[in-house]
Amino acid sequence: MLKTINVSSRVLYLRSTNCWFHQRLFREIHLWLKLQDENVVPLLGVADGFGSLPALVSPWLENGALTAYLQHEYEMLSYGRKFALLVDVAHGLQYLHSQDIIHGDLSGDDVLIDRSGKASLINFGLSALLPGRIS
Repeated sequence: MLKTINVSSRVLYLRSTNCWFHQRLFREIHLWLKLQDENVVPLLGVADGFGSLPALVSPWLENGALTAYLQHEYEMLSYGRKFALLVDVAHGLQYLHSQDIIHGDLSGDDVLIDRSGKASLINFGLSALLPGRIS
């Protein structure tokens, strides 16, 4: 039986690319597909038709990026809940480091919050690879 889930797609935009870049990008995508941790957003796959680069497809996390989440929910979150978000981020970083991956550019926009309030990391590996923007 098929299951329907909401997804998010991140379209990669660059001014120019070359063969080396495409090889490295696909290596990073292949690596991300193998990652499995509750504090790392999984890559479900890729989609084309959005330009020369693929769109990265991951699960939709209902509460969005940590930056916006804290702007709206900060006063209502207990200290324990805020600490739990910090622990989630630390666990995600620990897992990435155990896989020899350094995020390199962690910000609140690289942390997504699911329906239950759990934080997960995204955009690791791509920050050093992509001089353009990810949307």
